[in-house]
Order: sequence, then structure tokens, then C-alpha cells
Amino acid sequence: MKILYVTGMGIPLRDILSGKRTEEVTHLPGFFQPWYRLAHRGHQVDFVVTSNFNELHKLNVDWFKRRRISTVNPV
Repeated sequence: MKILYVTGMGIPLRDILSGKRTEEVTHLPGFFQPWYRLAHRGHQVDFVVTSNFNELHKLNVDWFKRRRISTVNPV
């Protein structure tokens, strides 16, 4: 199944992009757990995110790939 999230930069997404592992993400479980479980089961979960997040991406999880996210900087 293909899922598309269109959202602002949530804390769990920022945590994953900044190098935290799955067990280190503790905020907003109602956002993170469905996304994690879908991705972990092999579904394609893509994101379109509005954000000023300009840090380097340091992914330390194998279930999420950088190509799954597109960012849009707010005006």
C-alpha cells in the first residue's frame, strides 16, 4: 500500500531525520507508531513536509529512506 503524509515537521519525524533510533522516539506516539508500523510492514510511506529543517539528515533506521520525504520551506 502507498501512503502519503502531508504535514508540518513533527517531532518524531525530526528525531528520525536527526539520527535517533526507533526506540529513542518518545514524542507523539499517535503520529509515530502508525507510520513506523506501516513502514516496518513494508508499505511505502512518503512525506511532504513544510519545514525550516536545514540540518544534515543522519538516518540510523533501516525502515525509512531519505527519498521518502520532500520538504517545502514556508514563505
